[in-house]
Amino acid sequence: MNIFSTPTGIRKAPSTEPTYTSNEDRLQQTALTTARSQAKKLTDLYRKEAYDWDFLQRELSLTTIPTVKLDYATLLGFLQGWVNAAPSRQQKEALRLAEELALRERRTYTAIDIKLPGGLDFKPQQKKAIGALLDVLYNNNQRGALVPLGTGKGKSWIAAGLALWLQKHDPKKFCNFLGLFPPILIITKKSVVLDFRETLKNLGLEAVGLAVDVWSYNEVFSTKNRNFFKEETIEIFGQVTKVVRFNLPESAAPRLIILDECQEIKKEKSKRTKYLDAFLQFPSIKWVFTSATPAVTVWDTMFMTIAMGVSYGARPISRETFPEFARTLTLGADPRQANAAALERWGAAIGERFIKPPGDPQKVKALNKVKLFEITDPINQNMMKNAMKNYLESLERTGRSIDPQGQVMVAFMVMARAAELATVDTWVADAIHAHQNGYAPVIAIRFVETLKELVMKLCESEYFKSKNLTQKKISLIWGGNREIKIEDLLPETRAAEIAAKMGMWILDNQEEARKPKAEDIGITKEEFRAFHKGIKYTSERIFREMTKDAFAQRNEKLREMKLHNQNQKERHENVQDFLNGATEFCIYTLSSGGTGISLDHRYVHTKPRKVMSTMTYWAEEFAQALGRCVRITTLTDTTQEIYVPEGTILSDHMAPKLARKLKSVDAIGSSNVDLAGELEIAIRKRAAVVKLTEDDLAAKESSGVIEADDDDDDDDSEETTQNN
Repeated sequence: MNIFSTPTGIRKAPSTEPTYTSNEDRLQQTALTTARSQAKKLTDLYRKEAYDWDFLQRELSLTTIPTVKLDYATLLGFLQGWVNAAPSRQQKEALRLAEELALRERRTYTAIDIKLPGGLDFKPQQKKAIGALLDVLYNNNQRGALVPLGTGKGKSWIAAGLALWLQKHDPKKFCNFLGLFPPILIITKKSVVLDFRETLKNLGLEAVGLAVDVWSYNEVFSTKNRNFFKEETIEIFGQVTKVVRFNLPESAAPRLIILDECQEIKKEKSKRTKYLDAFLQFPSIKWVFTSATPAVTVWDTMFMTIAMGVSYGARPISRETFPEFARTLTLGADPRQANAAALERWGAAIGERFIKPPGDPQKVKALNKVKLFEITDPINQNMMKNAMKNYLESLERTGRSIDPQGQVMVAFMVMARAAELATVDTWVADAIHAHQNGYAPVIAIRFVETLKELVMKLCESEYFKSKNLTQKKISLIWGGNREIKIEDLLPETRAAEIAAKMGMWILDNQEEARKPKAEDIGITKEEFRAFHKGIKYTSERIFREMTKDAFAQRNEKLREMKLHNQNQKERHENVQDFLNGATEFCIYTLSSGGTGISLDHRYVHTKPRKVMSTMTYWAEEFAQALGRCVRITTLTDTTQEIYVPEGTILSDHMAPKLARKLKSVDAIGSSNVDLAGELEIAIRKRAAVVKLTEDDLAAKESSGVIEADDDDDDDDSEETTQNN
């Protein structure tokens, strides 16, 4: 029961207030609602176990507390006054946000001079960012800061420059290694760890791997580090929850943690977020967050907000108070929905911690365009036709309701996969044509099976044979997947028995709402794994409409070409080979090569790039597909084409919208781009087909940098998984 709301059975008196319609009124109502909710939790907790004024002061961040003894009646009276004052607190916060926005417009940045070895030098924007970080973190003693520069702006150099300055000016604190965690810990995506370490060494940092090191996000909770953490059960407002704590003294923890590609910790319940959350128990740790697309929703900013020590009114924001803060920024709307205007307010709320110096003049540009192509191969035509039919049928099955089982999205991804495989022949022809004209083709794809098909067809092409080109001239950036061999599979009769057991278990246990485990159906874990390998193997063969013999021959060819696994070192070597010109073709998956990796034309002895991309559907994919070949070091303009099969529902409904997005790709990073969702709406509404115009098909110039969207549009696996 909420004693701060109208009691049951009592009719609320007619309001003498006007109806709330403005954003300001809506904000005040939100403030009252969230304050009432927190007051109720505090009263419920007091009834369960009495507490004193000191506890209340900590929970509400009160500047002063009464001198009278705290009993239940006194608590009710105090909290009622605190709830009534919520709109006033919210108004003060709104004024503060407006002031912070005005200050940001007038903010100036001072470049800091850092000497680098070998004639290297930082760009002006990088020097200003490093100077601002030092000022905010160490002169003004803020706990953290965000550097949301666009793709290709050298955020790894900024992180390295900050670390280098600290090592040179405070070696006792930042050059000593105690044998556990480095004083400066940089965490990034696994695919760029080796590149990042190489940058640190090239820029002259000391004791790389000891005093300063680069880990992947998953490495934080890897086997070698897991013993340094422990899980605890705590009670928050009477609710029991599990948290991870650092198991060592503060002196053993890092002094500075830099989270590169910080969008990786936006899922509050992910394992990586929970382990990094353990370091928040030490307020002395400084945090730096970098990403071109740090957040799409206000809810994505929770970890950053808490780590940076941001306050809401007089209260430091915690996981318990963050929802109230988030609702203030969204004007009462759902903070888990994309909202660029609310993110702009969040940027104001964190004040000087938001570090984004003016960009340097861009000497080169990207030319982005949609390219329509015709599917001519009968097998590909049939595969695409079946995938579209399956997608449309899934829409019919789910009706107009929300799809709780994700059937529509599964069918959509099957269609996307079919479209991508159907593009392979066109990519091969266009890549060869680009290479003939002096370019190094870069092909961005989503599915690993597409990569395998591309490599096989390029290597089998007459062009490769005539030029004595081999697979060694193709850089691959993916991650690979484990080969499934015939001998790994169960006999067909045994597989059928297990399938029947699984079906019976699901029918008998519908309330479980999950798939059965090995022990549920009385089989070993080894058989369970072999069964699922068989499903994957068979579904791939059927999807490609291949006979058993033909599919086995294809897998044998893949084995000969070593197209099954790729480790971190091999991925790093493939990137470096392409940058240095040892390879002249590059194929990468969006999930493995799409963030943090540079593939641009940076050396005069190498070939300029020509980018050919799979269809992109979501905001982050634009950065992954269009942000790799136009970097701060790029020497030449780069044409980047997104391929769409003509005569399909993708070209009829999505291509025109995609073409419009490419006109403003520089501002797409945190916008609400969901072309997959828009397609579903268009099909459900029987929308008319929209044909692409000549203007749509023309190339659109951009800096190649994916930035945050400033438009006013108020309205959880550990590592990015490889698509198969």
